[in-house]
Amino acid sequence: PTFAPTMRPSYANASFSPSLSPSLLPSASRSPSPTRLPTIALTVIRSVSPTMVPSTQPRSFPSMKPSLASTFIPTVLGSNAVLPAPSLTQAVFATDGSYLQLMFGSLTDYGGTSIQFTCSQLFSFSCASSSVCQWMDQMTVYARVQTKDSCAKVNDEVGVASAAKIRAACSAKNCNTWPIADPATNRVRIAAPGVPSLPQVMFTLPTRISSCVQLVLDVSSSVGSGGRSWSVVSMVVSSSN
Repeated sequence: PTFAPTMRPSYANASFSPSLSPSLLPSASRSPSPTRLPTIALTVIRSVSPTMVPSTQPRSFPSMKPSLASTFIPTVLGSNAVLPAPSLTQAVFATDGSYLQLMFGSLTDYGGTSIQFTCSQLFSFSCASSSVCQWMDQMTVYARVQTKDSCAKVNDEVGVASAAKIRAACSAKNCNTWPIADPATNRVRIAAPGVPSLPQVMFTLPTRISSCVQLVLDVSSSVGSGGRSWSVVSMVVSSSN
């Protein structure tokens, strides 16, 4: 044995495969230089059918089917295309019952009427001939129904009049051949308002009367009946004497 250490490693008895226990001598071949950053390879997996809209909660992997229903895509028609006739979609009373709101599902040509007209020109319901209608826009009509108990009320049917000629809004030169709203299919039930106004009871009575005069309480100024007779009227009078 030498007294000075060996400056270079010995290749004798070098093992090129890792041993179960560490050797006293260094290995003959160096290991590859370590990388500074780990190598990351991304695997892209495409879904069978792409998602039309983003999902409400992100996932770590792509979904095989759309998470939500696809969004509505409108159909674009040419300038000379014939548009289908509008459909009557809704009839609902105002919150105070003062008018009936009629709604179409698409723009109309006003049915050949002026902005204000007699309701029976375009619509069929109880007291339509004595009620006044007004176009608020090309889809909405307010009907001021005559205030009688026999006139249109909740759950009654309202529809397009048989003589009405309501077509889609038209910007072409000639739209007289376009289809008109069919009275047989354009009929809906009148709905009650979502949040009806509460009645306001108002009393009219003298502040002082003699003992021989009958007390008269007048509630005819009360509002909130929707132009109809009150379904229930009750009154309780008490005296401190």
